[in-house]
Amino acid sequence: MTSTELANFTSKVERVSSLVNAAKRLLDEGQSIELSALTGHVEELCRYVQENPAEDNIPHKISLTAIMESLDELENKMVEQHQEFSEIHEFSTRSRAMEAYGKTEEDKPKKGE
Repeated sequence: MTSTELANFTSKVERVSSLVNAAKRLLDEGQSIELSALTGHVEELCRYVQENPAEDNIPHKISLTAIMESLDELENKMVEQHQEFSEIHEFSTRSRAMEAYGKTEEDKPKKGE
């Protein structure tokens, strides 16, 4: 791997790490995220790793492993957020249905039921 290729690869690794960390931070803040840029950069990185000899990727093994772990963490956060939104939606739907059929406040489901 030439020094230019190494610098390019290092830049790609840093960019993916930065995007994953930003996505996790946004999820922690309760915001939605757009994954298309991250997906494109991850695909580039994967393609680069696949197209180059394994020994060229050895210096980046720790960084690549860290990215995989961060992507797993991001996935877990996304699953948690989806479950929370699903529960809120289900509660809201049940509450509206009960209101539509004239149930009283005491008859309405409590959050988490």
